[in-house]
Amino acid sequence: MEDFIAWPIWIAMYLFLGGVSAGAFLVAALSDLFGGEKYRSLARIAAYLAPAPIIIGLILLIFDLGMPWTFWRLLVYPNITSVLSVGTFLLSVFSPITIIYAYLLYSQRNNPYKQPEGLQMVLAWAGIVLSIGVAAYTALLLQSVSVNAVWATSMLWLLFVVSAFSTGIALTLLVTHFVADDAKEAMHFWTRFDAYLIGGELVVILLMIVGWSLTTGGPGGGQVALQTLVFGGYAPLFWIGVILFGLLVPLLLEYKELSGSGGPALTVVASVLILVGGYLLRHVILFAGQMA
Repeated sequence: MEDFIAWPIWIAMYLFLGGVSAGAFLVAALSDLFGGEKYRSLARIAAYLAPAPIIIGLILLIFDLGMPWTFWRLLVYPNITSVLSVGTFLLSVFSPITIIYAYLLYSQRNNPYKQPEGLQMVLAWAGIVLSIGVAAYTALLLQSVSVNAVWATSMLWLLFVVSAFSTGIALTLLVTHFVADDAKEAMHFWTRFDAYLIGGELVVILLMIVGWSLTTGGPGGGQVALQTLVFGGYAPLFWIGVILFGLLVPLLLEYKELSGSGGPALTVVASVLILVGGYLLRHVILFAGQMA
């Protein structure tokens, strides 16, 4: 079976870390642009968190290559028809933007009233566009293998974008809970927003399963995807790890917190479960696709 695994666990980690970084930057930029003073602490925390995951993910990706020291050729010889080449361009631009943007917000840590302007505003808007591109690219890279039953669904990029935003929010809320006492209002807003995102993930997953059930025949037949991921060997990890503990339980915990019937510790538990579920989502899709 190992002969069929071209992309090992490092690639699953890269797909997850890239999504977390994109999601954290979205939280930082949107909070900075539209949140005002009460969102400034959370915006800074999210900006500080955004660079590390994408850098670690890139290191894992580069050293998974057969000849990692020649990866620079993707930058020197771009190919706009190649998903990998376009993705390399996105990552090479997005990564330094996250670092510069984090520095700009750090330099304003003693001036919470300053509104974003100039370079900071340009980087925020550019980073928002690139964040969506990076999150979608991690799915489009898989979708480019069009004969794969699991990856061929047109909903995969949307699922990865929504999941990336959710995991970025989860990481931001997790850290903010411990280091920023003045961000309660911002945390409440993003918790509510994340609940909507989780609902969206569940809808997209349902649509994917329905699409697979209606598609038969051919090497990319949906029945193969159902047998591999939904009902086969990866089904327990998919239903218990991703759906139950990665989505439904965090959604319930966030609802209890928003309704005032739970303590702040629910934020920590929900955030950890969302992050674990976000990784497991990419893990099962990556490996179930290769098995299919």
